[in-house]
Amino acid sequence: MKKTALFGISLIAVATLAQSISVFAADTAPAPETTTGKVTLMDDPNSTHPGGDGDGDGGDTGQKGPFTLDHTVDYDFGTQMVTGKEMTLNATQTKPYTQVTDLRENNSGWVLSTKITDFKTEDGTKTLKGAQMTMPAGTAEAVDASNTSAAPTTSEVKLNASDATLFTAAKDAGIGSWMDKMYDTPTTLYIPAGATPGAYSATITWTLTDAPSGF
Repeated sequence: MKKTALFGISLIAVATLAQSISVFAADTAPAPETTTGKVTLMDDPNSTHPGGDGDGDGGDTGQKGPFTLDHTVDYDFGTQMVTGKEMTLNATQTKPYTQVTDLRENNSGWVLSTKITDFKTEDGTKTLKGAQMTMPAGTAEAVDASNTSAAPTTSEVKLNASDATLFTAAKDAGIGSWMDKMYDTPTTLYIPAGATPGAYSATITWTLTDAPSGF
């Protein structure tokens, strides 16, 4: 009887010791460790950003650096017969677009505005009075489809002698290269009745600026 009792006690002791070892091992699992992945991104002041739509109208500006106006458009409204009545002409450019690149670190946003002079003959003796050129609100499209930035905003613009906003990006938007593709609606030139025959031209100015304070 004594031997049996001692053997039973020994088994209990072994079981208790094994359980203690198991609990101790679980309680002392090693803590997680951390490491670091690093990358530094820099802009190239000598880089250019060619227009992103190879079959679009217009031409690249060749501007260099992290904040550039890359692509603009000349417009031609063709040769029309004067009828004595008002007319609205469509530009012969069917795929006009502008393009802006913003690679600046502050991501402050930007504004692309445009204005126009009067349509005049080359010698300046005649003015196409009341002429109104209108650029439609286009579609904002990133040059690189993988761009994760919020898109800029496009607007219809009736050009005059004062800057009007055509393409704009709020803070933290419009990062990378973005096109304003004015493909779906034509750019037009309205000419009121009473126009005199002649070859007229005007100068369009495109201005890219940092977003104003409080934009």
